[in-house]
Amino acid sequence: MFQIYVGSALNTYLHGLMMTLIMVWAVGCGSCIGEMVISCLICGKVEGNIIKISDALYAMNSNELSDMEYREWQMIGNIVRNSHAFGINVSTTSGVVRGQAINVLNTSIYEFLGIPYAEPPVGDLRFAKPVPIEKPLNDIIDATQPGNSCMQIPPEDAHELWGNGTTSEDCLVLNIWTPIVGNNIPSKDSPLKPVMFWIYGGGLTSGSIFFHDYNGSVLATHDVLLVAPNYRLGPFGFIYGGDETAPGNVGFYDQLLALKWVRENIHLFGGDRDQITIFGQSAGSWSVSAHIVSPLSKGLFKRAIMESGSHMYYKERDVINTTEAILNGQHLAEQLKCNSSEHWLQCLRGVDAKEFLKYEALMTYPVEGTEFLPISEQKAFETKNFSSDIDLLAGVTSDEGSGISSHIFHHIKNITVDGFKELVTETNHIYHGLDAENVTQFYLKNVDAEDPGAIEQAFDEFISDLLFKCPTYLFAKQFAKSVQVQNASNKNVYLYELTFESEFVANVTGCRPGMVCHSADVPFVFGIPFIIPEHFTREEIFFSQELMKMWTNFAKTGNPDKIWPKLLDNNEISVRDLNPRNMSRTVFIIFCVGFANSIDVNTTSGVVRGLTIDVLNTSVDQFLGIPYAEPPVGALRFAKPVPIKQPSKEIIDATAPGNSCLQTEFAKSSPTLDVFNTVINSELNLIQSEDCLVLNIWTPHTRINRSMKGLPLKPVMFWIHGGGLIGGSIFMADYNGSVLTTNDVILVATNYRLGPFGFLYGDREDTPGNVGLYDQLLALKWVRDNIHLFGGDKDQITIFGQSAGSWSVSAHI
Repeated sequence: MFQIYVGSALNTYLHGLMMTLIMVWAVGCGSCIGEMVISCLICGKVEGNIIKISDALYAMNSNELSDMEYREWQMIGNIVRNSHAFGINVSTTSGVVRGQAINVLNTSIYEFLGIPYAEPPVGDLRFAKPVPIEKPLNDIIDATQPGNSCMQIPPEDAHELWGNGTTSEDCLVLNIWTPIVGNNIPSKDSPLKPVMFWIYGGGLTSGSIFFHDYNGSVLATHDVLLVAPNYRLGPFGFIYGGDETAPGNVGFYDQLLALKWVRENIHLFGGDRDQITIFGQSAGSWSVSAHIVSPLSKGLFKRAIMESGSHMYYKERDVINTTEAILNGQHLAEQLKCNSSEHWLQCLRGVDAKEFLKYEALMTYPVEGTEFLPISEQKAFETKNFSSDIDLLAGVTSDEGSGISSHIFHHIKNITVDGFKELVTETNHIYHGLDAENVTQFYLKNVDAEDPGAIEQAFDEFISDLLFKCPTYLFAKQFAKSVQVQNASNKNVYLYELTFESEFVANVTGCRPGMVCHSADVPFVFGIPFIIPEHFTREEIFFSQELMKMWTNFAKTGNPDKIWPKLLDNNEISVRDLNPRNMSRTVFIIFCVGFANSIDVNTTSGVVRGLTIDVLNTSVDQFLGIPYAEPPVGALRFAKPVPIKQPSKEIIDATAPGNSCLQTEFAKSSPTLDVFNTVINSELNLIQSEDCLVLNIWTPHTRINRSMKGLPLKPVMFWIHGGGLIGGSIFMADYNGSVLTTNDVILVATNYRLGPFGFLYGDREDTPGNVGLYDQLLALKWVRDNIHLFGGDKDQITIFGQSAGSWSVSAHI
């Protein structure tokens, strides 16, 4: 039963709001759903459930909600009443579970909290794979109250996160929110609903399905079921002993068993076992990536969403291998006073669970080389051993690392350049394969070396790339490439970057002003602005509504919306910008232009740093703006180009376009060349300068060419752009040589001086005329001196050009 429990004055007020009904199902003491982030709403001793808001207010957008309606919504959002929820029973393989009906956004949602899906992993089952429940429980399972969270150090804000939550090893339970159950389940002629399977984050060391931020009731109003399982954390979930009693990664096995439980039981709750989308954030996203490549999870889900993370770091080796994992476990046993007379694993099974927390690490890492993860994610893509028959949606926030590095490294304040390098070296002990010198130079380029705040922010960017952005992007890109190779064109792969942060969430999480930090997406995805609207703006409420639609549309159809382009859209990287101020914007960018994809080549100009990109399923090394001559300025204006006298001591950044040569807006007098003026002066905003004597190189993966001795060098094509000798640039989009390079050649394109700078004649040595052609000649000589370093054959050069570039070719002949 339920009650309308409001005062007469408020009743009068609400009557003037088109008789907006407010109904709340109370859930009794100790189960405050509206906390977090989220302050708990308390009415006497009874903590309230989520309110019912009229369709007139819910079916809105940011422009349609007036100031008065917004204030009314805030008022409604704070009203909590005492009433009695009715129970509803479902008979599962675990036993009969009793949930409750709640009312959310004018929708009846059935909530089941803490359903056990495995035997308690205690005693001999500590560190072992989870065991399915052997016999359904005789007593009715009370699923109206939160259960135990898995063992972890409670966070400082534990009450705000999970109320009066408790931790225990007996924690393998799951929550379900569903819009249909029991007699409301459709008939055989009516379809069951898609299921979204949430895996929480927390570095595989902390987290719980009972965090108030992960309340799935609002998301369930979008005609999907939401399931969230607990899984073991820290040493309880990831210790490796080298035998069947401690196989490692049992936290992933917990998730796997919960997924199997869902497939066996979810139809009883109105869900379709063949329409499961697994999704997670941070370590939950690591988990999703692990299930995609694990042979044990194949065929158990149809789609996946990865929010900020994958288990994809240094490709030559994983963070922890089995040998290191055993040593780590034995070291933990020593810390917990296990003696050599007893096997260390057996000893650890007898240690009080709370003792483990004294030595718990900030983050826990899965173990590669095990049954669950037999090979790395990179190797899984190379060998095509992954679930290629799924749709994938992945993404990051724009400033993932902001503030996180200070939690990992407490001595980051007042950091210097040397301190930056030391922290990179320290990080390399975990993630491997980092060149501290190169990483430091890359991230501190153009950073004030005397400004500790700027250096700390640069380190945040490094952590952002290392832990979140690059792994997520590279996983999604490799997945998309591999799916294309297998001709699975019906599979969708999408990528996003969230560039919007709620001021309220930023304040709660300590995010720097102007940053969009790690976890910024979670409140919007779970509809938190609908639970506590008084803390969010109209724009933020609208944004949450849109993100919930996108996520649930993807779960239903594999497509978030009609305008979202695929990640590899016409062989270009397409990334959706998620921001309520422009929900249709798509950006064409490449993440991870730092250490992850960079490649260095030592030339006569100095060490140039390029970028490995993917073009038509081929790895291509791209180098933009390599200088081949001294800047032709001052006394060198109008003179022949001068070869670079001394290699640069600093690494030359060849990951971004350089300067184009000076040129006038010649299109005003040459309408037929208007395209050049448009591209150079507006579309690409290319920078013009006299210091422009640079060239671009595209080559099939240089690292491979250099490492494989005896491999034949490749033919070189040397492009000379047109433009009437008064306009043009190698940085124009039409002259991108990456696609041509996939035909097993190397493409070089050179800038040269234009107009009077390149062709003024003074009848003297310092103004000999035709110096634009001399520029091309010096570039050609530079190529002959250096191209073998890029895998090219200096004796197999073809010069080619169009229009004025063709004039140039004829002149060289």
